[in-house]
Amino acid sequence: MKRYEVSRTTVREALRGLTDMGIIIKKQGVGSFVAEEKISEFLPGLVSFSQEMKFRGFSVRSELLDKRMVPARSRVATALAVSEGHHVLRITR
Repeated sequence: MKRYEVSRTTVREALRGLTDMGIIIKKQGVGSFVAEEKISEFLPGLVSFSQEMKFRGFSVRSELLDKRMVPARSRVATALAVSEGHHVLRITR
């Protein structure tokens, strides 16, 4: 109030507006804080998670943890249109 020479009502209205926009959060008995940035969905077309995060300026990497041929269980076989027990590649990253 002192810094910008405005009334307490003006400050309260500004804080209420920022809260309504999700820019700040209020914690009763503690104060008002800047809210963490929310990642909103932006899909101009179908893009991968990695592409979406790179677009937003995040650093993205993927690490191969395991890969092996395994017999397909019922659900996997159905999804891949192969017979149950058919060997498929399982990748963990």
